[in-house]
Amino acid sequence: MESFSRTVQCVMAGDMDYVGQKNAYDVQAALIYSFTVVGLAVSYYTEFFIWCFYLSLIGCAVAAVICLPSWPIFFRNPLPWQPADNRERYSYEDSDLSEESGDEASKDDAAD
Repeated sequence: MESFSRTVQCVMAGDMDYVGQKNAYDVQAALIYSFTVVGLAVSYYTEFFIWCFYLSLIGCAVAAVICLPSWPIFFRNPLPWQPADNRERYSYEDSDLSEESGDEASKDDAAD
């Protein structure tokens, strides 16, 4: 039951690490290419090119089901993030820069 809850948690969070992204891309490419090659062979044998198209679409659908959700297999190497600082966020209202000081600076530059 714990593995099922982890799977649901990973899929709902949508997190995937860099190694998982590369693995998902490799699996997706291998699935689509292999289904297309099989489709070409079947369509050559049956002499109906539409089978190549159908099998390529099936390969795309299988690859989408396997590679689009962020399954736990694609989140095995998470990056260690540093903890966030407890600083206040910077706001433009509290800064010393204002439109008036910018206008004065541009007038001084124009006078030079």
